[in-house]
Amino acid sequence: MKRMVTFFALFLALALVGGCAQGSDIGAGQAKELALADAGLTAGEVEALSAERTSQNGKDCYQVVFTVGGQCHQYQIDAHGGAILDVKLGQASAGQPATEGGTALITPDEAKAKALAHAGLTDSQVTVKKNKLDREKGRQVYEVEFYTADGQEYEYEIDAVTGQVVSTDYEGGPAAPTAGSGAVTADQAKAMVLERVPGATAQDFREFETDQDYNRTVYEGELVYGGVEYEFEINAQTGALENWKEEPVHH
Repeated sequence: MKRMVTFFALFLALALVGGCAQGSDIGAGQAKELALADAGLTAGEVEALSAERTSQNGKDCYQVVFTVGGQCHQYQIDAHGGAILDVKLGQASAGQPATEGGTALITPDEAKAKALAHAGLTDSQVTVKKNKLDREKGRQVYEVEFYTADGQEYEYEIDAVTGQVVSTDYEGGPAAPTAGSGAVTADQAKAMVLERVPGATAQDFREFETDQDYNRTVYEGELVYGGVEYEFEINAQTGALENWKEEPVHH
């Protein structure tokens, strides 16, 4: 009798644990809400909103799919924790161009061309690491990353509607000292920065300092002009621009 009571208690405990595990499922409704919140949208702004329970890499999840102006978005949401496992934005429905609020988006090739033109490079001079449509601060952008044979790396965000450069980040590869040039002065370094930002003057520097980085001297700082913030790092020995980043000023 005692053994039967013990067995029944164990069975009841397992049943309760199983019930709790099943009860932890967030449900299709919450999965939809999480996906829409991440995309910066509401249910009233989308079409064909659906959530299907499935499995991804052995993990229970909801596949949330919705359309905005013919543009398809897909989310994979963890069915228990609510974490976003995967996102695929901006996939055009069959026969329709990708859009944002009814406005056609530029293509990935057009986004890459905008980034290359800004960098002053051609397609044959670079290797592309990434060219992906994403949503950043409520708008869609292409994240374009590429590098050159000598180790220069570029990262761009291109507005998917207008094609404008939203931000760029540059890291220079190893550079040998220029023969006979000697060290670069602070004034020469500032002149290099101003040359890259037409119209800016010395008064537009927000920060400028000399620093030691990995046993080498560099000039680094910030310049703000025309609503854009520029961050830079220049090798004081070679004059090589080793880091350059520009993005709109956030008020």
